Amino acid sequence: MDLKRILDFFILSFTISFCAFSLLTVPLTVFFLSWFWSSKFILSVSLVYCYWLYFDRRTDSHGGRWSNWLRRCSIWTHWTQYFPLTLIKSKDLDPNRNYIFGYHPHGV
Repeated sequence: MDLKRILDFFILSFTISFCAFSLLTVPLTVFFLSWFWSSKFILSVSLVYCYWLYFDRRTDSHGGRWSNWLRRCSIWTHWTQYFPLTLIKSKDLDPNRNYIFGYHPHGV
């Protein structure tokens, strides 16, 4: 294996494990911060964050937040090199409609 393929694998593994373990991050943070609820600063930050979660709950249904920095991040290059993709156009699609294209890394 070449070094580029190994780098792609490690970056891919890191991002997958980060996403998998991020579900544990919030409960552990709440658990550790619960020891300091008497601190007005921690309580204020927690309340502001809860307000933000409530206020921001429908952002995904309105198109989300556009981030050019995130779109140009170099991690996507490693993902596309690790999972090569070829698009075969078999039908003309109406440009006025929305479509979802799915890709499974293990093939058919």
